[in-house]
Amino acid sequence: MSDLNFEQLLAEHNKDYKEAKEFSDWMPPDGDYTVVIKGCDKGVSTKGDTPLLWWKHTAEILAGEDPGLMGREFTSLFASSRSYGSAKSQAKVITGGVSAPDDASGLDAVLMGATGAVLQVQIKTRTSTKNGNDYTNCFYQELVDTSAVEEAEEAGMPEEPPQGTPVDENGDPA
Repeated sequence: MSDLNFEQLLAEHNKDYKEAKEFSDWMPPDGDYTVVIKGCDKGVSTKGDTPLLWWKHTAEILAGEDPGLMGREFTSLFASSRSYGSAKSQAKVITGGVSAPDDASGLDAVLMGATGAVLQVQIKTRTSTKNGNDYTNCFYQELVDTSAVEEAEEAGMPEEPPQGTPVDENGDPA
């Protein structure tokens, strides 16, 4: 291939390059974390002749044992049509434990609508009995109810009284 052809192809592929999202396989150490879902992606890939639906969540660490990890992002969910059982379990947590979606369209709506959800998650590394490799996964444990914080922010009220504010026996500002 000549340099001219290469340069022409670079120009043609520039849009795809700009739209591509960076990939990181970093996972936090095993433990419990509070995260917020920052992004949701989905797509179709093929394995042989079978199309595979997939969903991916990117989460940001809000709280955990190591303050140095706050703000770090990682892939908190990678679900596919090959593992609907796991995807249904994760979707049930996102909906507040009510129930898993009734169908694949409902699953798509829940997973893609998760942006902004705050979750308690557990990171766990397991060794495969098949190949001896370690695999680290993120398990959604519980949806965090942020409605009280959101209501206080909408009302322009701090969620806690400033330090040094006198409080009554119920912990309310006096």
